[in-house]
Amino acid sequence: MAELARGHPGPALAALAAGLSQGRAALAAAARAGADPSVALERLAFLVEVAAATLADGCEGELPLPPVALVVLADEQPAAGERPALHSRRGTPS
Repeated sequence: MAELARGHPGPALAALAAGLSQGRAALAAAARAGADPSVALERLAFLVEVAAATLADGCEGELPLPPVALVVLADEQPAAGERPALHSRRGTPS
């Protein structure tokens, strides 16, 4: 399924985004009503799995790495129990 989605990424990703949005709304409605959320959760889990497989490559020929922006954000987070430092625009403590 992911290979099919990669063949036409525009419509496929739009459909996945719409499905995820509808699934989140259904989950919220079930929570508000006190109803069983199983169906909404199953659908969301399936759509997240399809989205992940669509966005991931085949991991052939190179080691997959997280996006640089995510690594930078993770590096800027304080360790557990530490107070966050104030940073200037250059990223050095001020």
